[in-house]
Amino acid sequence: MNKTKNIPLIVGLSIPLAMIVFVTASIYLPQLWAPQPKTNFLYSLSSTYYPAKEYFVSNNKIAERILPYTGNPNRPQPLGDIRIYLHDVVRNEGREISFEEAQTLLLDNRALSPDGFEVVPGTRGESFFLFFYNSEDYSSLYLKGHHTTKKLHLYKIGSIGSGNYSYYNNRYRFIGWVRE
Repeated sequence: MNKTKNIPLIVGLSIPLAMIVFVTASIYLPQLWAPQPKTNFLYSLSSTYYPAKEYFVSNNKIAERILPYTGNPNRPQPLGDIRIYLHDVVRNEGREISFEEAQTLLLDNRALSPDGFEVVPGTRGESFFLFFYNSEDYSSLYLKGHHTTKKLHLYKIGSIGSGNYSYYNNRYRFIGWVRE
């Protein structure tokens, strides 16, 4: 068998394999050298679409605001449960904390953390024949920065109300980054 006859076959098969290796390496290798997130953050979860209050940052401290009811006066205002969580970005898990405990923390309400990360909704790509577009996927949140993303494992809303976590319907609200 002549080995020179097999060269086009070998090259033809190795090019797709080399492209798969290159694409995989370009996705996963940058994450090995990228800085890891270190700044924890506070967020709130509500058991209803219309909570009776909201939390925000004022003078680097958490504050609360009672929300006025603007609905039908013949129906009672929904007083949904709202809870505060401290998310540990290193362990990628949150724990519920009280409002009093949250008041002891110094907060920064900028979108970008001091170490260069932000909380963003996921995206999903959809296509129809040759037309491609992306749309937001509000069912997951990611910590994005330094050319990497990390899926956040947030506390599930189902344990304090019906339904799942959702960024879009305001059950999840980012409050602020915890400053050291």
